[in-house]
Amino acid sequence: LAEHDGLTGLPNRNSLQARLAAALDRVEASGESLSLICIDLDHFKEANDQHGHLAGDAILVETARRLQSAVQAPSFAARLGGDEFIIVQVAGGDQPTAAAELSGSLLELLSAPVVYEGQELALGSSLGVSLYPDDGRTTEALMANADMALYRAKESGRGVYRFFKREMDDTIRERRNLARDLRQGIAEDELVVHYQP
Repeated sequence: LAEHDGLTGLPNRNSLQARLAAALDRVEASGESLSLICIDLDHFKEANDQHGHLAGDAILVETARRLQSAVQAPSFAARLGGDEFIIVQVAGGDQPTAAAELSGSLLELLSAPVVYEGQELALGSSLGVSLYPDDGRTTEALMANADMALYRAKESGRGVYRFFKREMDDTIRERRNLARDLRQGIAEDELVVHYQP
């Protein structure tokens, strides 16, 4: 119970950390490749609000089933919480090709509607991908970078996958710095409003 998500039966966040660490040890020793795919359901909140939490739960359970059907051990799927899932892909082939193939098939798999009480609920997803060792050698780095790639996928219109790129890190850092500077400017009354007709 402590290691699995009660709703979907997938490994939860705690279990993911341990399983990902073990997968990293495995690929380090075997020379296989590893990718981490962060999956977020598009418009999940709207479906949940419109049709209720039971419909939302049905979507999450079906999503978990579809993700599990897409991977075979030693690869695995996990649920981080909310509508966010992770797939850790251990592949014999080269990355990023294997990750791109899996990501493309996941987008297709998750685009089919979920039937709930006779209604078809639209489903879609956005994916962010990080690769070991290029995008990180630790569980934390891989997850943070996949999350950044996911943010970029959502920004570029959803329903797509994006690979992590170093410049994303710089762009997001710049944006955070700007936001911090603006908050500080507002707090210290440093901004002046001008009207230009």
